[in-house]
Amino acid sequence: MKPPLTPARITAAVEAAASSYELDPYLVRTSRQPRPSEARFAVYAALKVETSANISDIARAMDRDHTSILHGLERAEQLALDSDYAAKLDRIRAAVRADDALPPTPHSCARRTNSTSTRVCCRRPC
Repeated sequence: MKPPLTPARITAAVEAAASSYELDPYLVRTSRQPRPSEARFAVYAALKVETSANISDIARAMDRDHTSILHGLERAEQLALDSDYAAKLDRIRAAVRADDALPPTPHSCARRTNSTSTRVCCRRPC
């Protein structure tokens, strides 16, 4: 039985994708540029394969419409024909599998949420 979709697994996937693509995790979630989009598609695929989440669960977790997830899964399948992309996808899948009980590690980000200077990265305090 596959493990459930948890915030820790989502964070692990996004951070692994950001690391693989040398991007800020915030960009993986929000940017429409090609590299961050490819990274996001890999996150969708890893979460779909490694967790018991359905497309709607992944869409809610990633603040996307379910059709965006469907498109991303289709693109990830096409991109996985490239050995570089397949290797990155494998690293992201491994991060999702490995992240069972570990809390996400804090790291810096550029976005601030309020005047108390609480930093938020990937929609979580850090």
